[in-house]
Amino acid sequence: GVKLVCVAMDTNPEICAMQEAGCAFLNVCCTGDDAAQRSTVKAGGLETLAKAMLLHTDSAAAQQHACSCFRHLAALSWAHRRVLSVDSVELACAALEKHSEEPAVAASALSALHAMAAGDKEAGLAIWQAGAAKHLCNSMRLLTGSKYVQRHGCNLLATLAGVSREHFKEAHDMNALELVAGAMEVHLNSVVVQKDGVLAFSVLFREVHDIVQAPTSARSGESASAKSTKSVGSTRSPSSPKSPNMPT
Repeated sequence: GVKLVCVAMDTNPEICAMQEAGCAFLNVCCTGDDAAQRSTVKAGGLETLAKAMLLHTDSAAAQQHACSCFRHLAALSWAHRRVLSVDSVELACAALEKHSEEPAVAASALSALHAMAAGDKEAGLAIWQAGAAKHLCNSMRLLTGSKYVQRHGCNLLATLAGVSREHFKEAHDMNALELVAGAMEVHLNSVVVQKDGVLAFSVLFREVHDIVQAPTSARSGESASAKSTKSVGSTRSPSSPKSPNMPT
């Protein structure tokens, strides 16, 4: 069945309703067992999904289901690189940007990007360069009532900010800590938001602490160096007159 659906979608790429239905079907396969997931990849499902997303950018349904497929397959070690090979990073970022006010699409895109970036620094860099951080912050601000957007937003923020010190500084400039705090305050009764919010805080705050401590340590070093220099400079040679306070 998977191969038949992919062929139908590839043969009729312009029919939006067919693409939406096909993406929904492939999503069911990707959330299924190992055999269904492998069948989807083997039948060219990832390439078919990428084409659907590229041709039907206005379809929230197609974008949501395709991103969901990317999420589930990217989490599998054997399929991770294959997912990245179909320009899934760019497609998911485009979906997040265009449908920033659609909770289902935004949550699906954020979770897909997190699955791609988790444990893969190269993918994390590509996701950052594609503008994901800016788009995710925008969605978190616009969709404060969606616990799924807030949860996956917290996850992706922490993952991307942890890629490098430069990324963290940019995330800080985007008020990442405030966004995480806001998510936790709005969704006090959501265990998943609280859990992922705490994890995000642990990454973001640790980076803040490290940045604050570094200059402090440097200043301490400079102070010690200055003190040492002053001490050396005040040492008198044997021919120097004795200080009146020095014992004779």
